[in-house]
Amino acid sequence: HHVAIAADYFTPNDSDSMPTGEIRAVDGTPFDLRRGARVGDRWASDDPQIVQAHGFDHNYVLRGSGVGSGVPVLAARLTAAEFQVVGKSLFKEEFVTCGGVRLREVDFRTMESRVCPGLHFAGEVLDVDGVTGGFNFQAAWTTGWLAGQAMAG
Repeated sequence: HHVAIAADYFTPNDSDSMPTGEIRAVDGTPFDLRRGARVGDRWASDDPQIVQAHGFDHNYVLRGSGVGSGVPVLAARLTAAEFQVVGKSLFKEEFVTCGGVRLREVDFRTMESRVCPGLHFAGEVLDVDGVTGGFNFQAAWTTGWLAGQAMAG
């Protein structure tokens, strides 16, 4: 497969395949896919990040879209996306499941990232577990309120 990714940086993973929070330049690494490359040609790399992840399963920091916008392309696409809600399951399958931003990387007074100052988190983007019944709603409302208050100053 030939892949091109418009990213000057990526986030390395730890031994559990979770992003470390570091933002590392792709220059001189197998992750430099800015001009496109055959991924198979780089698969056998001895780069510790490739070896540990058994490939390229990492987050890439995408270049901004629009002149001077600085907004990553992925974020722009996500915030412009529209989804139609058609209902919910009757089988209690609605759960918040682990995975997401590590709680130790968040200041709970403001919900601000300890890794990237100025970035705030709320709700299910955090690494939390919960069953249906209001627990995940309360977590989303509370963390959203805290983040909003902190950003509003």
